[in-house]
Amino acid sequence: GALILAQLCRTRERWDHLWLVAPMLGIDTAPLPWGAAHRLAGAMARLGFATCRVPGSARGASHAPRAFEGNPLTGDRGRYQQFAAFLRTRPELGVRGVSFGWINQAARAMEALHRALRETPLMQPMTLFLGDDERVVAPGAIEQAMPYLPQADLLFLARARHEVMMETPEILDRFWEAVDGRLADLSAG
Repeated sequence: GALILAQLCRTRERWDHLWLVAPMLGIDTAPLPWGAAHRLAGAMARLGFATCRVPGSARGASHAPRAFEGNPLTGDRGRYQQFAAFLRTRPELGVRGVSFGWINQAARAMEALHRALRETPLMQPMTLFLGDDERVVAPGAIEQAMPYLPQADLLFLARARHEVMMETPEILDRFWEAVDGRLADLSAG
């Protein structure tokens, strides 16, 4: 989502409507505050540790070896286990541990995006979805960007985590009901 927003800030292309789920406008770095995490990552990258994993980051595919309990992606055990089984067969497709260099570059890209939005708000109809149990991206960063996305609506999905399309049937039903409702509003308006 953040890459799409950054591209639209550069080109000012216009679409009928965008649908974004949990765009990365900030990263949840708890317990470390985001500013401290960014400064630390930048310092470590400058000292030659850009490719080193951030402490606590997974050694293998970051999602597959974790237990279901406490995972940040989904509340649906079956879908999570299916995803983990797939990554065991294709480990090259898994997201490896996050490096200091990745955090540093991601932070710079997000800062550039926020700066571009503040300078020229993006007049693009869109709907952003965010789980109220989001633990990967920073919900506060998305909420802070909303004044610079004046034609955007932010819809929260109760009990949803980061990967909405991997969520429980109940959450997916609410997601698709919201999409259907927005589409009906768009076609009527």
